[in-house]
Amino acid sequence: MITRDQNIRVVPDTLNGLIVEVARGNYRIPQFQREYVWEKSKVINLFDSIYNEFPIGSFFLWKADREHNHLFRHSIDLNIPPITDHDDISFILDGQQRITSLYVTMMGLTAKNTDYGSICFDVKEEKFTHRSPDPARYIRVCDIWEKNILQISKQVDSSYHEALGRCFQTLKTYPISIVEVRDKDLPAVCKIFQRINQAGKRLVRFDLISAMTFAPDFDLREKFKKDINDRLNQ
Repeated sequence: MITRDQNIRVVPDTLNGLIVEVARGNYRIPQFQREYVWEKSKVINLFDSIYNEFPIGSFFLWKADREHNHLFRHSIDLNIPPITDHDDISFILDGQQRITSLYVTMMGLTAKNTDYGSICFDVKEEKFTHRSPDPARYIRVCDIWEKNILQISKQVDSSYHEALGRCFQTLKTYPISIVEVRDKDLPAVCKIFQRINQAGKRLVRFDLISAMTFAPDFDLREKFKKDINDRLNQ
């Protein structure tokens, strides 16, 4: 049988592993991706799906050559290290909204004027909500993920310890699937991005045109913003 190196592979991981990779700066958002647009309700539903062990879909990443490191852009501030010319990174082709939602919530960040650190787990109703935290019932997701769970549990009624423990365990071990493509040039990756999102009908026409026309020296999205600003300043 003739074998060859595969340009695409499926990598099993966990939610915890995904967040760690983003925090280290290993997973980045390419310039041709759209802005972060998810509302709090969608983020809450995402965490409810995770807690109930529903599938949330796979994540598609491009293992890029270092020459493409300049394609990274800040959609929102994730407090991650800047890219250097010597970093080996992967760009998020599909799953940006989900990954960003998971990251800003579990790290307790504010994005687009929304405090995702206020997304809490209700240990009584076993569901997620956006509200002021209460250490006896409404526990911040970022605290469950980052802080000492034993210390947190001391303020929670013992009848809710099972739900709290299950939430903590799920955030650490929830399985995810990463589809990684490598050895592809930028035009091929833009075409992959276009087809993924067009098939799912997730993007508006402008987003697709931006991806189709993207080049290192031309970004339709940035040109559009500049033209708008120039007209407003006239």
